[in-house]
Amino acid sequence: MDNAYINKGLRIISDDGMTQFFKKAMGFFAYNIFYMTTLIIYELDLEKDDKKIEAKIKLSFKMASWEDIDALEAKRHKMSHKMKKYSRERLEKGDKCVLAMYNNEIIGYSWAMKGSMELSQFNHIPIPEKKVYLYNAFVVNEFRGNRVNNAMRRYLTDNILKNEGKTTIIGTIAKNNMPSLKSAKRMRPKKVGKIIQLRIFGLRYDYISKKDLQHLQVP
Repeated sequence: MDNAYINKGLRIISDDGMTQFFKKAMGFFAYNIFYMTTLIIYELDLEKDDKKIEAKIKLSFKMASWEDIDALEAKRHKMSHKMKKYSRERLEKGDKCVLAMYNNEIIGYSWAMKGSMELSQFNHIPIPEKKVYLYNAFVVNEFRGNRVNNAMRRYLTDNILKNEGKTTIIGTIAKNNMPSLKSAKRMRPKKVGKIIQLRIFGLRYDYISKKDLQHLQVP
């Protein structure tokens, strides 16, 4: 047998090869079999939200339609077929989605939900009329770090939410998402609780304490 094939086989079954195999296997297990994360819940008082945070690039904005949702790409915009279906359902229920545009290209989106807050997809809790839940904010990779997310929030606040009499924004950020935590800090939000999300063999469990839940539901 050719020595090249023998050496290749030895590399595959070497200690380094086995280490890489087990790392990938454990990563698959952690993501698909067992997964747990903590989301920090924050609130932002719109009456005190007077800090203007401008994007570092020139943006324009528009409210998304069904056609816009269909145009979003699975890879570039992280919008799978399943997510598109859910997004269209949320538009029908009255949610708002703002799109950030750069040179006529969609580079980001952010959603606002009224009347309820999403613990996880399809698992909602009611919130007071004057509060609104911001969720599913996304920015294309190469445009991150340009304050696009903050600019979308400002557009929603100034052009939609305040006009509808909303007084408080509720949002969540994963505890280990340091870039988003840093970005949110500029808004001077108030931490009001947390959500623990647990996934085991496809089963979902979302936990929020009674105290945190009561606070969110205070008018």
